[in-house]
Formats: sequence, structure tokens, C-alpha cells
Amino acid sequence: KVQFLANTSRELRGPLNSMIGCLQLLDDADGPTKEEGAELRAQALRAGEQLTDLTQNLVDLCRLEEGRFSVRRRRIESGPLLERSLARIRAGIESRGLTLLVVPPPEGWPRLQTDSQRLREVLDHLLENALEFTEAGSIRISGRVVQDHAPMLRIEISDTGKGIDAETLPRLFEMFARAGSEGKGSGLGLTLCRHLIRAMRGEIAIESEGVGHGTRVWFTVPLSQ
Repeated sequence: KVQFLANTSRELRGPLNSMIGCLQLLDDADGPTKEEGAELRAQALRAGEQLTDLTQNLVDLCRLEEGRFSVRRRRIESGPLLERSLARIRAGIESRGLTLLVVPPPEGWPRLQTDSQRLREVLDHLLENALEFTEAGSIRISGRVVQDHAPMLRIEISDTGKGIDAETLPRLFEMFARAGSEGKGSGLGLTLCRHLIRAMRGEIAIESEGVGHGTRVWFTVPLSQ
């Protein structure tokens, strides 16, 4: 608990200090230029959004740990849901000159029995991670139907990015863990993804051959019967 509180307070201080610093500069007697003021306000807004994401992730994780977090399993179409998540990163992919590859299952994207909102959260986070750590090359999203304890859709997101060293890889699903000191975000995203996928009766894993060899993350979700 002490370690958790220490990590949480550190993560909260980051965006808070950024917001306070921006406001102090905006209130400076000399005053910033119009362009500088616009950038300071934008920076303060980004810090506020980061703080909101962090607190929401903490609330969701606490609910999951306490068993008070429920998922709503309904029949959904996986293809359109995936396309909405891809739309969020297309501009970033184009600006970096990356190649986006989408490989559906031979029978097409199937119907799932799961929580569309929570699955969207997982997809958004994993795709944003792939974009963040990929400077050149490609991001590939593929799907196939597998038979586990029940018929499942396995979605794999692989990139040609920085990769992950062997020491860090086993700890990435721990709270506040990051793939490298330059990683953005709160360090809670992958922890939340793991809890959400398990709550949806699936599994999730991350694989990498090491630094410079890209990353693969895959997860499964149940098919609609």
C-alpha cells in the first residue's frame, strides 16, 4: 500500500505541477506573447486531460480489484468497432509515413459476445502504444478465430518499433510500469487492459524479441454463440 500511494502521488504531481506552472506563467506580470499564451493554455489542457485519465484509471482499477466492476456482454460486430479505433490513429500513422496493415480472419471479422465500450478502450490503448513507439516501418493488426475454452477471436497488434528488453517485458502489466523511461501516460493502461480482458473472459499477452525488434501484443475475446 505504501508503494502504491507513493507511485500514485508521483503520477498525480506530474500533471498538477505542469498545470500550475502554466498558470503561473500566464499570470506573470510581463505576460506571455499571444503565441506563448496559446501554447501554455494548450499545455495546461493536456495536463488536465492526463490527470482526468489517471484518476479514471485509478477508479476503474480499484473497482476491478474489489469486484465491483461489471462488463455488459452483448452481441457486437468486431469489424466496425476495430475501424473506429483505427480511425483515431490514422492521422498519426500518415504523418510518420508508417504502413498500416489490417488482416482479417479468412471468414471475416466475426460477431463477439462482449462489452463494446471496454473492448474499445483496450483497442485504443494498444493501438496508441504501437503508434507511440514506432518511428518507422509498419503497424499490423490481424485476427483469427481460435478454440480455447470456447470459440474466441484472437486479435494481434504487431509493430516494427523500439521493442522491449527482456528485463522489462515480464513487468509491463504491473501498475505504473512503462516500456522505457520516455514512455508517456500513467503506467496504468496495460494493467487496466489486463483486468478488462480477463473480465471479458479472455487473455492478453505481450511479446518482443528485444530492443529494436518490435513488439507483439495479442488478446482474445469470446465469439457470439
